[in-house]
Amino acid sequence: MAASPSTTSRRHRAPRGHGEALRGEILAAARELLAETGDEGAVSVRAVAQRVGVTTPSIYLHFKDKEDLLDAVCADVFESLAAALEEATASETAPLERLAAQGRAYIRFALAKPEHYRLAFMVSGGHRVVDDVLSDRCLGQVLQTISECMAAGIFPPDPRGPLPAGLQLWAAVHGVASLLLTKPWLPWGEVDEVIEQALRTAIAGYLVAARNPGAPFSELSR
Repeated sequence: MAASPSTTSRRHRAPRGHGEALRGEILAAARELLAETGDEGAVSVRAVAQRVGVTTPSIYLHFKDKEDLLDAVCADVFESLAAALEEATASETAPLERLAAQGRAYIRFALAKPEHYRLAFMVSGGHRVVDDVLSDRCLGQVLQTISECMAAGIFPPDPRGPLPAGLQLWAAVHGVASLLLTKPWLPWGEVDEVIEQALRTAIAGYLVAARNPGAPFSELSR
């Protein structure tokens, strides 16, 4: 008797020790579906299983649920953000220019990966795998650059270290990226010019405020 279509399309059980390879295929399939559809609702466990050619229970051997799978997808994608930040600063020798280059790379990455960015930054919840990637691989690079700015006398020293400045500047570029993604119909003008002006405002604003801690706003313009 001929095998049924569902039987012939089903993937054979992976050999022992090939679980990590299957996990990578699952992540790749979910990443592709998310990019193709731009909708996390379309990335169901069943859809991912069908694309990989495995049964739905096979997905649950690697991820406890859809949320866990999407978190891992975002973490995988944001590893490439870390690489983008490294590439953006490879030719920059001045620390302040490296900081600006990191900001540009971050915003452009968000615009290129809108659904991944939304899932990583615009969905509330507890600590996730993607947060570890962002704080370690991505924020770590920015904090190193800020430390170099402080060592060079560009930024005033902060006894708390570079983290407060890093979080403030991160908030600024996140705001720009989020608005460009969620409100593209606003009269922004040329996107590259918007990004450049936002970075100048954020970095220059931090410089002025950090050099005049506690000063009233009326004195910051003097």
